[in-house]
Amino acid sequence: MALTEQQRQAFNTASGVGDNALLGSNTLFLSVLLTVVFLWAAWVLLSTYKGWVNKSVRTGEAGAVYIRVGVLIVVLIWFVLS
Repeated sequence: MALTEQQRQAFNTASGVGDNALLGSNTLFLSVLLTVVFLWAAWVLLSTYKGWVNKSVRTGEAGAVYIRVGVLIVVLIWFVLS
């Protein structure tokens, strides 16, 4: 028994084989990218804070790191969402 066109279209849509397959891969890639960047930013900010508490990083340097990481995240999100 052959599939009707409506059944074939429903199968392709549900399995991700149709036109939306590339969109799903793109969303997955961007989600992984943003997750990695946020984890990296958390690591950098936490390391900078620990260095500041131990007096091995000056206040000006810590502030510069916070500003750079913040700008990097804002620019990356702007590129990803546009």
